[in-house]
Amino acid sequence: MRTSLIARTKDRLLQGLAAAERRGASAAKISFGHGEHINCDFESGRLKSAASSEDASYTILVVAGGRCGVTSGNRLADLELMVERAIDLAR
Repeated sequence: MRTSLIARTKDRLLQGLAAAERRGASAAKISFGHGEHINCDFESGRLKSAASSEDASYTILVVAGGRCGVTSGNRLADLELMVERAIDLAR
């Protein structure tokens, strides 16, 4: 993950926390995970196949009205929608 991507992701997650506060959450936490995987298979000393994959996901926990709501997703574009859903679940 490139440094500029990390900075943009951090900014987006902070926007999600601000959205939770604006919507009335008394507490909010967003956990983010990112993974990169590379797989190489060899047969008879030669490279048979190579593949790579990347994944990212987040989990939002909010407290609103003394109750908890939790949602998760993998598209940062949907972060505010997922914050709204977490708050709806808490209420």
